[in-house]
Amino acid sequence: MCHLASRPTPIVPKVLRRIRGSRMLDLYASMIHLGGPVHTNGGTSLFHTVFIKMGYSPFPNEEQQQKVHLMRQISLKPQDVVASVWLACTDDPIGFSFARFSQALAISTSEAHAAVQRCMLCGLINKDFGELQPNRSAIMEFVTHGIRYVYPPIFGQIAQGMRTSAFTGPLETHFPTSDTPPIVWPDPEGTDRGMSLCPLYPSIPTAAKRNPRFYEVAAILDAIRAGSAREREIARSELQGYIR
Repeated sequence: MCHLASRPTPIVPKVLRRIRGSRMLDLYASMIHLGGPVHTNGGTSLFHTVFIKMGYSPFPNEEQQQKVHLMRQISLKPQDVVASVWLACTDDPIGFSFARFSQALAISTSEAHAAVQRCMLCGLINKDFGELQPNRSAIMEFVTHGIRYVYPPIFGQIAQGMRTSAFTGPLETHFPTSDTPPIVWPDPEGTDRGMSLCPLYPSIPTAAKRNPRFYEVAAILDAIRAGSAREREIARSELQGYIR
């Protein structure tokens, strides 16, 4: 008759008892798999090795340091800036709705939620008494001084598309027509040919087709980040009239 040698029951230190559920079972099983009893008397113990391999630290101060190392910087995406500007330019009489908001921006509802959350972290949007409120002064400050550095204009080849920047909307009346090719968003359904400019995010042309006012605001943002000094100055003045 074959007798199986029984292993001694592992000693689980107090520090491990803070872990609950499946992670505790995984840790316990890993210690047994690596060779039996776990002791903490002097030196680097087996539980310490397994603890580190599983991403834990046996000491509170080290655990806190690991959490610090896992932090990452949150940054605004281009659609976040457009979302904050559009929120500041609109006043929905029937109340804010993420469904309508995402449709206006031509992005998904989940993307609209994420954009608003990032804008709240950056202070471009506030939440007062459960309602989203654009921080208009912060939005104007960022757009005026930062957008052309954070999201520099990326130009391509001559292409068919939709006019943008100073070649459409309210800015078009400030500048006489010339032989210079217009700046356009590449779009197969566009009616103009000109120097292509990468839009702030891919679905901006779709949103611009749905809403003329959105088209004007998006073109003004392009003029601020891609226009000449005079175009930028007039674009900022025009945007101030939209953001009230």
